[in-house]
Amino acid sequence: MGNGIHFNEATGLPIALDMIDQLVLVPREFTRDFAEEVEARIAEEYRGNLDTVRVYFQNLNARKEH
Repeated sequence: MGNGIHFNEATGLPIALDMIDQLVLVPREFTRDFAEEVEARIAEEYRGNLDTVRVYFQNLNARKEH
């Protein structure tokens, strides 16, 4: 990789993006409220079937190794 871009092994993203992510702060309350809204909409869509919801989100977490 002679292009000078270094990638985070956990995320697969350029390290510069990880550094910017650390500098951008979102209030904890906003994150909590957003997550609760997403949970509510997904639960409604899949009628509370948690196995289906897990499969839906399984590949979306870039930092989690499968």
